[in-house]
Amino acid sequence: MKYFSALLLFGTLTLTSCNFAKNGGTAAEGDSILDSTQVAASVADTVVPDLEAVKVFKPRIQKINKEIYYKASTKQKIYTTAHFDLQWPAEAEGYDITPLQSAINEWLFTDGSTNINAIIRRAGLEWFKNCGGDEVKWTEVAKREKSDDDGDSSGDEIHFWGEPEYSVKLTFDGVDNDRHIAQFTLVFYGYNGGGTAAGILAADKELYYLYDEQRVMTVDDIADAKGQRALLRKLNNNPINIDRYDCLNGEEIKELPDNFRIEKGVIYFIFPKYLIACGADGNVMLGVRLSSISDNLTNLGRTYLK
Repeated sequence: MKYFSALLLFGTLTLTSCNFAKNGGTAAEGDSILDSTQVAASVADTVVPDLEAVKVFKPRIQKINKEIYYKASTKQKIYTTAHFDLQWPAEAEGYDITPLQSAINEWLFTDGSTNINAIIRRAGLEWFKNCGGDEVKWTEVAKREKSDDDGDSSGDEIHFWGEPEYSVKLTFDGVDNDRHIAQFTLVFYGYNGGGTAAGILAADKELYYLYDEQRVMTVDDIADAKGQRALLRKLNNNPINIDRYDCLNGEEIKELPDNFRIEKGVIYFIFPKYLIACGADGNVMLGVRLSSISDNLTNLGRTYLK
């Protein structure tokens, strides 16, 4: 109705202006001419005031693509590469971005500092220190040379069956400003040079960041205690995706992992390799429909039902 009143006032002013012009610039008897101050006051009284702008989170994403080369101390000539392909949140207008950077670093590399370049170098070296154990020393080199396919390993404590590998890919999936969440996905792959599949490590991780609260979202933000117990029961009793895996070990799932993904009303929990299945199945992702625990969802959890 306020908008209608404003339009009515605008129409009245227009007609009045026409009459004013028609009478040669002299107000006709009975005409009401409003000066600019009166017009502004009248419009202010009739137009709904603008709503306060919603503060949105829009991080600037910096692409970081680095390769760091290492050489093993073994007689068998072994070189390797640590590769990082990251979509890194560099800043966000109106927000302190450092808590998000710290959360990602701790989530990726168990290091909560924010100097990503220093963490990258340290993360790669820490990984390769595990390749071959304490007997093998790794040194960063400026140039990668070709490794021996089956070189002389006499006198070495270990023989590498292939070149160790390490790669991390971090993808920015976007921001949901309705839920005040930023989402990132990690794909990690590592091979320690051993002769069995146990030497292959791979992980997919999801990070939901509550940017207003400056913390990572957990399952506590989705379901209450009773709902979480129900999720556990459902994971142990014919969950979504169970037919995709050949060698689940049948052991009871006793706690919800902190790694999960929510898609189309289903919460998928991601279990690392070997935890609930054999190595051939790799990471296992089992889901539960949130609608099945609708009475025990939080306010945020209920938004994922839509």
